[in-house]
Amino acid sequence: SVKQGGYQIEAFNNPADFFMDITNGEAAPTQETMTAVESKTSLMLKYHQSHLYQNVMEELEHIDQSITGEANGDETAQYATSFLFQMRVVCGRTVKNILRNPQTSYAQLALNIFFSLLVGLIYYQMPLTLPEALQNRSGAFFFLIINMVFGNLSAVELFINERVIFIHENSSGYYRTSVYFLSKVLADIIPNRIIPISVFSAIAYYMMGLKPAFEAFLCFILT
Repeated sequence: SVKQGGYQIEAFNNPADFFMDITNGEAAPTQETMTAVESKTSLMLKYHQSHLYQNVMEELEHIDQSITGEANGDETAQYATSFLFQMRVVCGRTVKNILRNPQTSYAQLALNIFFSLLVGLIYYQMPLTLPEALQNRSGAFFFLIINMVFGNLSAVELFINERVIFIHENSSGYYRTSVYFLSKVLADIIPNRIIPISVFSAIAYYMMGLKPAFEAFLCFILT
């Protein structure tokens, strides 16, 4: 295309540098009467008429069609295994990781029991007379909520630490995103976060002398 446009590359000249000279207007065509604008226009027209241009346009059209098809496609992603099989495998792996490092679970439970006893002893059997009842319950609920909130923040770190593994396995089609999330909830968050917090709430609740009805305790632990 360059030769057809009237340009002649010199011997031992770098083709890439020569092409840059043409686009910058530093290289003139062999036809001396041709102006700079005419030379660039002629080169552009020659390129549009060449097979290189046709090949590039066909390739771009093919890529555009594939992207459009993926964006508008109604077919869902296909996996080699079923949802239940993926759940069983991912949950089993999570349970094995917990069993290989049981100190984490034991420490979480022991820490919650310790703090529940501490809070329960501080606010043990709170009186019902005002204003002591209101002040004591405000302080007790403050400690309870703080412990529940910060005790469950470790669940966020769980997903952050395994982010690279999840992206690799999910992009490779090993399992669905919902499978990974549900397996972590069932096999990790519930036994390592929800159960210890429930034990903490039960001990502290009844030591502080709050409403003993089970319905009241259930409302407390769920909210």
